[in-house]
Formats: sequence, structure tokens, C-alpha cells
Amino acid sequence: MEANAQTVAQTAISGATETPASAGEPAPSEPTAWDLALAGKTLLKEKKGEAAVEKLQAALKLADKEGMAADDLALIHYLLTMAAQRAGNEDLALTAIANAARLAPKEADYQLEWANQLFAADRNSEAKQHAEEALRLGLSSEDDRKDAEKLIRQAKSAMLHERLSLDVSVSAGFDSNVIQGGQAETVGGVPTGARRTSTSTQSFQTQLRERNRELLSSLVRSYRDAIVSNYTAPVPSVAEFDVPVTLGLEIGGRLVGTAHSELWTGYRFTQILMTSPVFDHEAYSLQEHVVPIRLQWQPRPWFWFRPRIEGYANFTGLKSFAPFQGGVTAVLDFLFIESARWRTRVLGTYQLRRSFDRDYAYLDGNRIDGKLSQELRINPGGRVSARGQLSYRFRADLSGVIEQTVDLQVLTPNGNTTTVGSYDYRNPLSFIGNELGMRWRLFLPAGFDIGVGGSADFRGYREDTTATYTATPLTVPCVTAIGCSGSTTVTLPKDGTTTIPLAPVRRRDILASVDLGITKSLPAGFSMDLTYSFSRNVSNIANGIDNRNYVKQSILFTTYYSF
Repeated sequence: MEANAQTVAQTAISGATETPASAGEPAPSEPTAWDLALAGKTLLKEKKGEAAVEKLQAALKLADKEGMAADDLALIHYLLTMAAQRAGNEDLALTAIANAARLAPKEADYQLEWANQLFAADRNSEAKQHAEEALRLGLSSEDDRKDAEKLIRQAKSAMLHERLSLDVSVSAGFDSNVIQGGQAETVGGVPTGARRTSTSTQSFQTQLRERNRELLSSLVRSYRDAIVSNYTAPVPSVAEFDVPVTLGLEIGGRLVGTAHSELWTGYRFTQILMTSPVFDHEAYSLQEHVVPIRLQWQPRPWFWFRPRIEGYANFTGLKSFAPFQGGVTAVLDFLFIESARWRTRVLGTYQLRRSFDRDYAYLDGNRIDGKLSQELRINPGGRVSARGQLSYRFRADLSGVIEQTVDLQVLTPNGNTTTVGSYDYRNPLSFIGNELGMRWRLFLPAGFDIGVGGSADFRGYREDTTATYTATPLTVPCVTAIGCSGSTTVTLPKDGTTTIPLAPVRRRDILASVDLGITKSLPAGFSMDLTYSFSRNVSNIANGIDNRNYVKQSILFTTYYSF
């Protein structure tokens, strides 16, 4: 289409070199409309778009006074559309070519150029109509006819796309720590993103037992000090890898469409499959169903309003497939286009979630998000271009509290495992977060683009993490190995201690993430994406039951199809 427009422009410009005045007439003392048009043509050849627009608009004003013929006026309007495109004024270019085609309705080249500009403006039905009119009038070259036929096919496809969308994706990758993440984590052996399983509980208890092999002798010497030390000394941060496979399908249909607004609904399905050959993460396999309703409204060229509401339900497990959570998400999305280079986006989100199984009622919550981002576009429309984005995000996640009783188990002198007491551990999940982020995308020829981004999320939790220890009286053989002598048995705790309150901690986390990805666009709506991401959570919660410090790395390869 671009090559066709340039060819037509050159033809029009060449034709404009001859004026209606005969060579023998004296030059007028004041410039005529044609003089101004020729000056505009010269500036256009010199690629001075804005100056050419000014000259050609002045020529049109003077042409009205001179009573210029319709065909000649059409030619000046055509020159003006080329100059406006050079100057980056798409609205003026579209207005000018429309005027040219109306003034010279039998000029096929004008109809084709009008169709091209309408298609670029996503006015597909009108673009198809004018491309068909250009063919009917008869285009001068075979290349132009092929361009018109191609545009008609593209417009028909785009018209279908205006009413129907389909997105399919398949991804596979490696996750070094699937039990921890920014949205869901495992707290004291309890996963917050899936149902509890006997496997995860047993693994957590085994970890604690291994840590407490030498605890019994410390309990004999000083029971209270041993318990405080056991709680304040952090357990190691545990990471479990997996090889997740994700299947995605989204179908959308337009309910209502006008010149400035569209109302869509549809269905989105996601299935995450955990395929680790080592760890049993069966409960972490997640299936989600979402029904969205979204509005796109553009009351002004510089302003978009795109609210949406989504109802969702998710299920966990494969063999143990069961309902997990459901809820609704409402989003207000505002986009302000300040110029071709600058855009500002404001997002407000509210999410209500409820657990179907009331054993997980502590995961019920209300999440409030607010995000402000500023985007810079460098060389938009060029062979090589870039987009940079700086953002701030506020989040209030108001959830419940995980309360659990964790047995403190030790090995007795005869090698048996026994429980000496238990911790009542209380971990609030509600937090206020402030996140700063930056992202860049570099668009390269041949459909490649490279993305790099990073963020730092500062989370302050709204209540203290607390623990209280309750002793279970225990009588064991008195042997030198545990530091006692003089009798056959010893009963713990020797000082009669029953409960020990442990120091509360107000949780503070910093979650830092970076990622790097490359995408390749393929023909017929396909694309491929390879992404590496790294995240590190630094927390002041590191005790004998739980350690919120972790590292997570992932590599993900995804294939997309979009229509």
C-alpha cells in the first residue's frame, strides 16, 4: 500500500508541474493558487512535510476565491494528503484524501488511497467499499489492482475480527521454586495458592524433625531458652522445582459496536499442569474459567476508556480435582494519548475472592489495585522503534490469617520420634504494597521484539506474625547423651513451664524482579516468545517455622495464535 501511495503521489506531483496558464502570459504580481501548489509540491519533494502542508492549505484558500475547477482542486487536496502524511498528521491526511475523492469521484487512484488510509485507521468497512469502487472505476496498473484486491481481503478479515477474536497459547518451561511466588506462596508448609495435601504436610514435618535432632539435650539444660532459640533460629528456605505446562484459550465476541464504542463478552480458559518428575505438586495444577464483559469507548482521539468486569472460578488438582476459589474482578482502564510519543495509563482494579471450601476461608479477600504508568514511544512506525514505560502501583490485599498448630518433634535416646510441644503460629496475609516498575521493548525488523523489565515491590503487613509455644509434659530416660544423670528418668519441662509467648514481628517484604524476553511474530497470526525471569524476596520473617526469604527463577517458552 505504501509503495502504491508513493507511485500515485509522484504521478500527481508530476502532473502538477503544468499550470492552466499559457507560457506566453506574464507572471502575476501576486502568487496564484497554482503557484502556491507548486511551491508546496517542491517542499514535499524535499520531505518538508509541515511546510508543504502550510503552502498547500494556503493554495486551497486562494483556489476558492479564483473559482478553480473541481479536478484541479482535487489534485491539490491529493498533494495535501501526501504532505500531511509526511508531517504525521493522520487526521488531516484522511480529510484531504476524502475531499480529493469527492471532488473527482471517477479517479480510481484517489479511491484506492482513501481506502488505504481508512484501513490504517481501522475503518475496515469503509476501506473495503472504496477499494471496491477503485476496482470498478479501473485502476491504471496491475500492481494497483493487486493492492486493491489484497486490501479488500484484509478488510474482510479485519471486519470479522471486529466481531470475533480467538487466542490460543501453549507454554512450557522450568520453574526453580514453584511453591513460592509474588501472588501465592507457601507459609509454614501451607500453600496459599492451592489446597493442602498430605504430601506437602509430611514434607514440612520432615524438614522440622531433621532440624531438631539435637534439641532434647538443650531442653534438659534450659527448657525456655531452648524453645526461644529454636523459634528464633530460622529454618532453611526451601525451594521445589517443577516443569509447568500451561494451556490457554480465549474466545471473544462483540455484542454492540458503534463508531466510537464496542461492547464485548467471551470466555477464557487456563489449565496449568505440573509435570515435575521429583516433587508431587499435584494440588498446584490449576484450572481457571473466566467470563469477561468489557467496553471500549473512545469519545476523543486522545482518550480511551476501557472498563471491564470478570467473573471467575478456579479448581485445583488433577486426580484430586476440586473447586477452590471464585469471585469477581472489576477494572477501570483510562488511556490518555498526549502525542505520538507520550501516553499515560491509569488502572484501577477491585477483586473479590471467596473460597468454595470453607476450610480455606482465610484466603477470602478483597484486593484493591491502583496503577499509574507513563509510556514513551521512540520512532513510532519506523523499522526500528522502542517503547519505555515507568510505573507506580499501589495494592491493598485484604485477606485473612493462617493459623496453624505445628508440632515440635524430637528424637528420644532410644531413637523414637516424640512430640515435646507445639507452636500456635499465626501469620496474617493482608498487606499494603507499593511497587515501582520499568519496562522497555525494542521492535526490530522481521517481526522481532526484545523486552526487558524490572520491579521492586515493598510490602508492609497489617498485623504482627505471632507464635505461642505450649509444652507437652514428657518423661524420657536420663542418659549422659542428653546431659542429665543421677536418676533413671527426667520429666520435661523440669521447671513446670506450660506456655511460652514468643516475640511478635510485623512482617516487611521487598520483592525484586527482573525479566528478559524475545518475541518473534510469524505469518497467519502466530508468534513465539522466550522469557527468563528472576525474583528475590527479602523478608524479616525467618524463624523456626517459616522463612519468607526465597529466590525464584523461571524460563518459559510460549507459542501463540491470535485472530
